[in-house]
Amino acid sequence: MRTLGLVLALALVGCATSTARPSILVQLEEIHGLPATTQSGAAVPQLLARAEQLQADAEAAWKRGESVQAQALGERSRAAYAALREVARAVKAEQRLAAVQAELSTLEGRSTALKARQQSVDAELAELERLLAVERDAEVLAPASAASPEREAARRDAARRITAQARLYCAAAQLLGGKTDSLDTELESLDTSLAKQLVPTRIDAAWKARASCLEALTMARRPQLADHPATGESDALMATLSHAHLGPSRDERGVVVTLTSSGNAASRAAKRSALLEALSPIVKSYAGAMLVVTHRARSEAGKTDQEQAQALAKELLLRGAKQVTPLAVGARLPLLPPERPESAAANERTEIVFVTPTL
Repeated sequence: MRTLGLVLALALVGCATSTARPSILVQLEEIHGLPATTQSGAAVPQLLARAEQLQADAEAAWKRGESVQAQALGERSRAAYAALREVARAVKAEQRLAAVQAELSTLEGRSTALKARQQSVDAELAELERLLAVERDAEVLAPASAASPEREAARRDAARRITAQARLYCAAAQLLGGKTDSLDTELESLDTSLAKQLVPTRIDAAWKARASCLEALTMARRPQLADHPATGESDALMATLSHAHLGPSRDERGVVVTLTSSGNAASRAAKRSALLEALSPIVKSYAGAMLVVTHRARSEAGKTDQEQAQALAKELLLRGAKQVTPLAVGARLPLLPPERPESAAANERTEIVFVTPTL
């Protein structure tokens, strides 16, 4: 009797064991029903399909009575759901990153457009300021009356400086296509008057000629400024020359590199050679015109001021310059008062001017 009872008990336990649903399958149903699983599946549907297939295979194995196989397939399905969540997080992170990068690209585009507009406005403002300066200089001055000999001498010195500046502006304007024939004639007349020391000194006419030459230069640049308001050619040239340690500067004519006359003849020749060597690749790539301006009160190596300018202009042409105009202004535009002991080293100089279409 006891044996029969034991057999019945074991049979009942076996039936319960064979019909109990494995916990892994219960877990899979819970995982499948989570909102996070649905969201992850929307991001990576192929991985969701894989996890669901493994879950279905596990269910089928259990129903066939293959509990071990069902457990193994269930574990694989649970791992697939975990992988689905991780990959979905990565995909969403990449999507957010792409959205941020797209927004950043849009903002950068707007920033570039604003910078270009700012450059255009700055260029237009600078142009208006230059035109205003030209108008101020062009204001009619009352003709100067005769003065004391000392006052007339001071006026002649000032008039020589002013007409020298006028010549440089007119020369730059010509290289940019400006018309200055009548102004050249006026400057020749002024030079003749100053050489003869006619009284009263025509300083008012000198100021007017300077203003007219500056206006011609400004007007010659206007078409280029209208077509390319923010090209930055002058800035790029300044950067290139600075990188070559040539110490450039900028004025109304364009970008200027200056060779001073300090030292003895041998050191000056060495500096000149080094300058030309450094300038060669820049000159060759520069498409615009150039001025060579010598500022010397005396000849050097048997060459006059103008001959020195012509010799340097020829060397620049041999090194690839497209167009070079030589000019000599003598001692008319000193940087320091001539009476100062150190003035010669600063005042006697050569300027290589890149006449840029825009400033």
